[in-house]
Amino acid sequence: MTVHDQTPQPAAGGQTVWQWKDAEPYKNDILKLYQQKLHERGVTDTQIFVAQIVQENGKLEADVIGDHGCSIGIPQYNACAKHKVSARRWIELHPEWATVDHQLDWLADQVKRRTDTFSSEWSKIVDHNCPLCVTIKPGQVVNGKTYADWKAIGNRYYKSVKSRTALLVQQ
Repeated sequence: MTVHDQTPQPAAGGQTVWQWKDAEPYKNDILKLYQQKLHERGVTDTQIFVAQIVQENGKLEADVIGDHGCSIGIPQYNACAKHKVSARRWIELHPEWATVDHQLDWLADQVKRRTDTFSSEWSKIVDHNCPLCVTIKPGQVVNGKTYADWKAIGNRYYKSVKSRTALLVQQ
């Protein structure tokens, strides 16, 4: 089942939202719903977080499997790294993860945690993809990579997410 068949209808809220220029209407419905969930959690500056889910899963579909079978859905939740199981197995064990609503709730909760934890936009964004890139200390070497290596990985991810803001327009 694709997200086209299960997209929740966003509630009217009268809030200004970011939309993806020239995207299919269902994608902007999902982006609007996501921003409503962020607003409910007190996150009001949403553009970079909208750009991030466009970066993570441009299809904006709950059933997309990525990262060599490890990551699921809109947030590209990495079940291999977090639970040592494939994305498909994670869905079998936790069927709620097959829904757009659950994925957006999880992601909005994570964004709220990151906005409460970090002051820099870079850290708020990079922590989703590479927590180690944010927390590594100068002089540390992890998995054969230095502090500078991990920061470079984080910088590439952040730059890619930031570039997606050019795809968005405010409504």
